[in-house]
Amino acid sequence: MALHRSEGTPPRMVNDDRFVLLSSEGQVIFDTDALADVSKSARAYPPGSTPDLKHQPGTYPLVVNERIVGYLWIDRPVLGTIAQLEASFGRSVQLAVWISALLAMVLAFLLAGFLSRRMVEPVLILTKAIRDYARGNYDTRAKVLGKDEIGELARSFNEMAETLTRLEQVRKNLIADVAHELRTPVTLLRGHLEALLETTEEIPREKLALLHDEALRLGHMIQDLQNLSLAEARALPLHPERFSLDTLIEQIVEVFSLTTAEKNIAVQIEIHPRPLLITADRKRLEQVIVNVYGNAIRATPEGGRITITAEPLIDRSSGEEDQAESAETECVKISITDSGPGFREADLPYVFERFYRSDKGRARKDGGTGLGLAIAKSFIEAHGGKIWAENNAQGGARVTFELCANVQTKDIQS
Repeated sequence: MALHRSEGTPPRMVNDDRFVLLSSEGQVIFDTDALADVSKSARAYPPGSTPDLKHQPGTYPLVVNERIVGYLWIDRPVLGTIAQLEASFGRSVQLAVWISALLAMVLAFLLAGFLSRRMVEPVLILTKAIRDYARGNYDTRAKVLGKDEIGELARSFNEMAETLTRLEQVRKNLIADVAHELRTPVTLLRGHLEALLETTEEIPREKLALLHDEALRLGHMIQDLQNLSLAEARALPLHPERFSLDTLIEQIVEVFSLTTAEKNIAVQIEIHPRPLLITADRKRLEQVIVNVYGNAIRATPEGGRITITAEPLIDRSSGEEDQAESAETECVKISITDSGPGFREADLPYVFERFYRSDKGRARKDGGTGLGLAIAKSFIEAHGGKIWAENNAQGGARVTFELCANVQTKDIQS
């Protein structure tokens, strides 16, 4: 006789197991609990009873000559306890999984809220700053909260706002200065003309000359403003011609010779080589030099010195033979240095703006309009060059400009 499980593997026996022997029809033949103590014998199945054990878990068929002659039901308390433990463990694991999932969701929501606020808050601050600025609150600046892309955008907005605010102030100052500068000659012309209309006497030529000078001054100012507008719109007409730069500088110095003599100003001209021939708009370049040189004369005290230098910027990358054969270079550099008080550091970024004066009272008293350096800058840039101002290390101010034009360092006719 053999004891078989449905899978064909015999079960292992344990001391606390309960055995119930059944016939092939399912009747109880023997129950081991009937031989146990009173607590267990009370639950023993009586012989001949037919409990439904044939198909219960733990029932094994008894096979003799490949024929089932009975059944053995085994009750295993230890396995029940293990099953309970397994079920309890499974429930604990399941509960732990749900709790972990819930905690993960809560942490995810908190982290998402923190990250979204960190990302959205700078955008909201920047948006509010832009709207405030658009409403005309030009003092509005965005708060920079980091060094990421949003922080860089906020810094760019602040720089743009600073520039626009400064330009708006320049525009207001421009309107005020234009009104002031035009009011003076117009008022003077009007007063003299009204006086002449009321008089029956002969009009003195001195008064006519005064009115003519004021009309010329007014016309020059209007022409300067027009040229500035054309230059800024890149529509300034240029008429290039070949001329001697050193001759032009000497002529300008000669025109101002009476003024420099009155102030006992020594003027030194350093131009190498001579002659220095260039191709550019002679009239525009002459106005540039006149404006810069005139400012230097006004800034230089009596007994001072002004130095004018001009030199070609030769490409040193080529050989000496090539330079000797080629008489032309790309640019020429001109500097005008005075021995005056120099520029204030706060004024240096704005000296080339129209109507800008560090000393408004002195400029109007000396006849300046604040357009000279602005015109110089626009004319030089129209030629593709650049201009800048700086303080000289030995004292005074220096204005330098590089004019990119066709430059010749020797007279081709010699």
